[in-house]
Amino acid sequence: MTQARTVGATFTIQRHTLTVTPPTNGTITGTGIACGTGGSDCTETYDYGTGVVLTATPNTGYDLGSWTGACTGTGACSLAMTQARTVGATFTVQRFTLTVTPPTNGTITASGINCGTGGVDCLEAYDYGTAVPLTATPATGYQLDGWTGACTGTGACSVAMTQARTVGPRSAPAATPSPSPRPPTAPSPLPASRVAPGQRLHPGLRLRTIVAPAATPAAGYRFRPGREPARAPAPARSP
Repeated sequence: MTQARTVGATFTIQRHTLTVTPPTNGTITGTGIACGTGGSDCTETYDYGTGVVLTATPNTGYDLGSWTGACTGTGACSLAMTQARTVGATFTVQRFTLTVTPPTNGTITASGINCGTGGVDCLEAYDYGTAVPLTATPATGYQLDGWTGACTGTGACSVAMTQARTVGPRSAPAATPSPSPRPPTAPSPLPASRVAPGQRLHPGLRLRTIVAPAATPAAGYRFRPGREPARAPAPARSP
């Protein structure tokens, strides 16, 4: 100290980096952060003590499973940048239940479904967006009369599980086809050689038997077919 002196110093604030682990099926956002399926800005530097609020936005069909790193649970994520920090989030797919109304006189089947006269498994949960084809098998003597609920008509039924859904069938007795009329069968003609004496062909080629009456001439007469009875000749007299 050979003379009066003045000394000073400057202090700069510490800055710490927040690193967000890129999530799948969602996006994490905050001041200077947009990381995940909605962006690729996953790091940001903040002054010491800065409060940073992060928001997790799941894609359609997903929910926030939990935070990881400097935040935990499923609630809001707010942290103080007193040091470098890392934050992440997991997103889980939504699942929806398909309910099949138990049919009578048939069975509905699908992946995980066997409901009706052929089974009692009528509920199944599927990931969001799963396409589920269903098959209706009528019992013997029945036919599918139409779908109810998430499917309509009588064709194929396939549902997209973007929400809880209910499906059922209507069944009806199978239509019995009317028998075709049989053409009349004409009788076979009878050869003339088959016509016996005393028979004649009737219209329609059926045989009818004609019974000839018995002719018994009275005493002194004789029978001549087709004529009046004739008297028999008197016996010759002796001379």
